[in-house]
Amino acid sequence: MYTGGVNVGARDVRRVWVRAFVKYMMIALGVICFPWAITLLISGENEKKVYKAAKGDYFVVADDKKIGLEDFVAFALVKQMDIEESEEALKAQSVIVRTYIYEKMSEHKTKKVEVDKLNMPYVTYDELEDIWGDEFPEKYNKLMKVIEDTAGKVIMYEGKAIKPYYHNTSCGYTRDGVTALGEGYNYLVSVQSVGDVESKDYQGSVNFSKEEFVKLLKQGKKDIALSLENPLETLQIIDRDKGGYVLKLQIGNVTMSGDEFASICKLRSPNFQVEESDGRIHIITKGIGHGIGFSTYGAKILAKNGKSYTEILQHYYSEVYLEPLWEE
Repeated sequence: MYTGGVNVGARDVRRVWVRAFVKYMMIALGVICFPWAITLLISGENEKKVYKAAKGDYFVVADDKKIGLEDFVAFALVKQMDIEESEEALKAQSVIVRTYIYEKMSEHKTKKVEVDKLNMPYVTYDELEDIWGDEFPEKYNKLMKVIEDTAGKVIMYEGKAIKPYYHNTSCGYTRDGVTALGEGYNYLVSVQSVGDVESKDYQGSVNFSKEEFVKLLKQGKKDIALSLENPLETLQIIDRDKGGYVLKLQIGNVTMSGDEFASICKLRSPNFQVEESDGRIHIITKGIGHGIGFSTYGAKILAKNGKSYTEILQHYYSEVYLEPLWEE
């Protein structure tokens, strides 16, 4: 009887050991599977890849900290285009951001640049977590996929990175670079951007009292002589391009470019019409921005119509090609 009691106790000990073994195996299995579970959470049921920025030796310096170029491109991209836009439009814009930064680096023959010299808004990783909240994993992974799919690629023309001029919305045509900026911008040929006219912000308007209008112009041009009673009496549009952007105008005793007039009057675009009505000055504008190069809104429409990001870029920049900054 006593021996039988010993045998029952041994079985109990074996059960304890079996349970402990199963428990620790489950823990080990959980540790092994955890990265896969996170990947699945981020990437969705069918997409198991977690995208991340490539590492290189190009950096943007912010607050004495080095941010990898690819990471910074991501942080700047989300300030320029909604992550909900199609991937091809986002890819095109990401290449423009990268090219802009790389061209600045090339200008000074360096592989790093201070963020203050870029004049380019950006967000931080922590800010993105706050902005996107529960949607952060999905949206951040989409952002990183865009960056990975275009990793290191910049826009080149005749062996050099271009100055990738871009704007929000054109008037339906972009501007000719040589006409608007001078020699050296042959890749900025005027092209149609028909999708821009679909934008709800395509047309804008501002109006001033005569006093406000004259005050603005005198602040911008101290020596200008204007009649307070009839400030438009001497206004003459001297030249426009084929899209309607004002190239040169005269008002009072001064001649200026359409861009300068737009800047002085805080207009959304140098494509404008000026008229007087009911004793006030009305200015109607078309498009948003300077109208040179890549149209962000037009790119979104081209992407929706099935164009790839390379096709979009080559539509707005003539005779250019993409080149990686490092070997893949």
